[in-house]
Amino acid sequence: MRTEALAPIEKIGADLVSLLSKELSENDAGALRIASTSMASVLPAVVFHLSQPIAVTEFAWRFSPPIAMYMFNRKQRRHLRILTATSGSIANLEVLLRRDDLPSVIASDVFSAAAAAGRLEVCVWLRKKNKDLYRSSVSYNYIDAFRKAAEGGHQDICKWFMDTFTAYNDESGVYLKAAVSAARNGHIAIVLDFLVNETTTRFNETMLQAARCGNLPVVSKLNEHGIPLTELVFKFAALSESMPLIKWLHGHGCPWDTRTLNAAIGGGQTNVEVVNFLIDIGCTMDKETFILAVSYCSEEVVDLLASRGCPIVHEYQAYPVVVVDEGNLVMLRRLQR
Repeated sequence: MRTEALAPIEKIGADLVSLLSKELSENDAGALRIASTSMASVLPAVVFHLSQPIAVTEFAWRFSPPIAMYMFNRKQRRHLRILTATSGSIANLEVLLRRDDLPSVIASDVFSAAAAAGRLEVCVWLRKKNKDLYRSSVSYNYIDAFRKAAEGGHQDICKWFMDTFTAYNDESGVYLKAAVSAARNGHIAIVLDFLVNETTTRFNETMLQAARCGNLPVVSKLNEHGIPLTELVFKFAALSESMPLIKWLHGHGCPWDTRTLNAAIGGGQTNVEVVNFLIDIGCTMDKETFILAVSYCSEEVVDLLASRGCPIVHEYQAYPVVVVDEGNLVMLRRLQR
């Protein structure tokens, strides 16, 4: 059994302190500065990041005194709760909960922040603290929290939401809103979790958003689970810059129509390869195609359309006012060819 006294913290060498600080998070290293004057002289001053974990002793020292909030306005006080929830520290949230000069910690915006950050423990704690949270109806904030968890790819939180708020999940398109957010960011597993609990017809919007983001894995998985490939899916994919997705859709018989190219051009498509492919498969070019390209696309796209035989409109009045009046000289010179 060790009997000799431990060395006082002041006697720890500066080199050792500096070495140890490199193994600590910025917040933890900053907290050591208050341990002694020698620590403060060795460790660099830092700005504490409230969205990252902070030792509860340090947090309480700063935020529990009666006058701690004196310099904070209401917006800053509200944001303090949100940052603390984002950090995942329940102990620090309890410090704030004991204050009577803050907006409620048990609130929907705090719940949404915890869900967005993937802090399942905080979500569970908030729910236990207020079991009436969202009991009366499905509020916008509950849907928003669900959506943010799906958007961030936090599958464990999404499953907890589905199990905990079962009574509300069929209302207000909760699954659909969350699935669309997950699809935009390519979180296939979450999309499929929602698909099990929904009808395929309501998931057409999810397919469209995945196509708009050029997300081939999500589009193909949704198609495997019965979501049809439609003309709208092709149009949304044409707005993306994903040639693999566009070629996959064409190869799997996804229909397109004469307006598909104009939809892509009108959406500001700047990928010459995409435009070229759409022309190659038979998408129609007309005068409106060129007007849209001059208005919304790059010079390269305008030149490509002209070289591929797109009808050119030379009358300036046919173009939006913004093109003529704001002096888009590069585009205007192309009209004079």
